[in-house]
Parts: sequence; C-alpha cells; structure tokens
Amino acid sequence: MAAQERRKIKVVMFSDSQVLDISGPVTVFEGTNKLLPPELGYDVSLISPGGGPVATNGCIAIQAHGSVEAEDLQGVDTLLIPGGSKGTPQAMRDPALRRLVQRANGEKIRIMSICTGAFVLAEAGILDNRKCTTHWAEIGNFRRLFPGITVLTDVIYHTEDNIWTSAGVATGIDMALAVVAEDFGPDIAQQVARNLVLYLARPGHLEQISEFLRNVPTLEEKLNELVMYIRTNPAANHDVNRMAERCNMSTRSFTRKFKSALGKTPAAMVREIRAARAAFYLKNTDYSQKRIAALAGFSSVDVMRQCMKAVQKDEADADSG
Repeated sequence: MAAQERRKIKVVMFSDSQVLDISGPVTVFEGTNKLLPPELGYDVSLISPGGGPVATNGCIAIQAHGSVEAEDLQGVDTLLIPGGSKGTPQAMRDPALRRLVQRANGEKIRIMSICTGAFVLAEAGILDNRKCTTHWAEIGNFRRLFPGITVLTDVIYHTEDNIWTSAGVATGIDMALAVVAEDFGPDIAQQVARNLVLYLARPGHLEQISEFLRNVPTLEEKLNELVMYIRTNPAANHDVNRMAERCNMSTRSFTRKFKSALGKTPAAMVREIRAARAAFYLKNTDYSQKRIAALAGFSSVDVMRQCMKAVQKDEADADSG
C-alpha cells in the first residue's frame, strides 16, 4: 500500500491575533510529527497579510513563511484561522483573507477556526446554513452580526462538513488533538496530549464554562499512566510482572484492579494496542511486514497476524453480543 503524503497545514496570522490560537495547535501538530514515521505527519507553515512578521496580542512577533495574497492552496489539507478580539474586526475586512477562506471552502479543504476566527468564516459567507461555535464572551456579538447562523453555546468545538470551529484559546488545542485523532488515530492523539502534559483530550460536547469541566471521567492515575506508556512503547517488554512493578503493586493485586477498571486483562490490553499499531503501519506506510511486526512489539509476522485476527474476532463478538 502506498504511503500517505504528509498533510500540509496553513496557519493564518494577522495583527493582534491570539498567540495561543496559533502556537497551541502548531505545537500539537509538531508533537504529532515526533511520534510518526518521517513520511507521515504535518508540514505546517504560517501565512500573513503581506507575508511579513505579525505582532500578536501577546507582545510576541511571529515571522510568516508566506503571504495570504500569494497562497494558492496547492496540496493544502487544512487552513487554520485564529481569533483575537482586537485583531478580528480588521481580519474580517481583509478582502484577500476572505477570498482565501472562500476558495478553501470551495475546494473542500478542512478549515479550522479558533475563538473569534469564526467571525472571519461567517463574514466570508461559509457558515451560512451551518452551525458553529465561538468564544462564550463573543456569542452575543456573533448573533447580532450574523443572526442567520446558529451558534452553539454548549460545546467547546463543533465539526460540520469540512469546517471545524472552536470556542477559544485553549479549546484550539482540544480541536487540534481531535484533528490528529481523525488523521492518525486516537492513540497518537492521546500520546501527544500526554507529552504536552495535558490532563486528557476533551471531547467537543463539553460546556465552555470551566465549572462544568470538573467531573471529566478518567482512569485511576497509575493505570492511565501505564496504558499511555504501553501505547507509546508497544515494542517494549510488557509482561504482567513488569506492568505490576511499574504501578507499584503486587502482580495479583495489579491484575485484579486492572481488569476491574478497564474490563479486560493486562495481556488483552497489550494485545489490542499492538494490533492497533500494526494496523496503522500496514495502512499508512510501505514498511515490510517484518519491520511492522517488530515496531508493534511482535516476535514474528505470524504472531502479528494471529494476534490481529484474534483482536478482530474479539471485537466482532463484542459487537454481536
């Protein structure tokens, strides 16, 4: 199977744009590159009106790689529009940016807006007959300016067709992780979140106001750390004694607590993670099956095949049950 090409992302910057709307997602995409083979991942570049450096609202100037006016969107997978309450009104009036957004939508390129970036999309007319979200503090303004567009208040990001909109600032990171999960699988997205010391990748349907985020469910910390370690290092030795030692538990206590918390044995979890990693490489790379087996933690190609068949059977049985 031919390897996928790397995905090209263009990030728009404008004067007084929110620096975290830019740096947060870019950090997620660059963190993804560290976990994937070199032929996979993202090529990220920054564009600005005129192609010059941009002074963001955080007193940080960022140099662009190109200009909005000259961008031809050739081979582009994703266009990202940041927010920034001070800079958004001018960005909305930028005819070159408006044309770029409209052209990207016409070519079905994935468009991501963060915070008040949704205002830019709405002004370009691409949110008509669609739902979206934006920062909670700007929802009233959005409704006054664009009364015909449905703006959601009970989500931190929303996807519809090729358009992704998020609430603001930190939620751009959540949305970027969701993009990674869609492109390269949830295991990779969770590894990126862990490497960035994020609590967990939040789903898009959470309320924006932080008091509603206190009860996000998670695994017991030790077991969650272990599972993340296995996903990050599937080829390591993960026999039950080593896993128990990593969690500072006796083997018997570890096995009991693991199954109680996750509904399966530690060995079954390792098998599923390795099978998923092998399936990912088989689908997305030109690696030999021998190399894939080794990278995924299997002793041979035959063992890999047997394990993948067993996992598929378990999943089918679970679905039919």
